[in-house]
Amino acid sequence: LSIAKSRSPAFAAPNTEVVRTIRVANAGPRTAEAGRIRVVDTLDPSRETFVRKDLASSSWSCTYAAPTVT
Repeated sequence: LSIAKSRSPAFAAPNTEVVRTIRVANAGPRTAEAGRIRVVDTLDPSRETFVRKDLASSSWSCTYAAPTVT
C-alpha cells in the first residue's frame, strides 16, 4: 500500500485555490479489503479552507470535520 500527497501550485498567494491530491495505491500481492483502509489528513484551519472533494472511485468516501479530512 502506498500513499502519495501532492499540491498544485506548490506555492500560492493568499486567497488562491490550491488543489491537494492524495493517491492511494495497492501494488499487492494481496487485495485490500473494502472498509479496512482509512486515510486521514489534517488541515491547518488558519491557512487552509476545505472547499470540495472529488473522488476517482465510488468505492471511496470522503468526509470533512474541521480540521480533519477522512
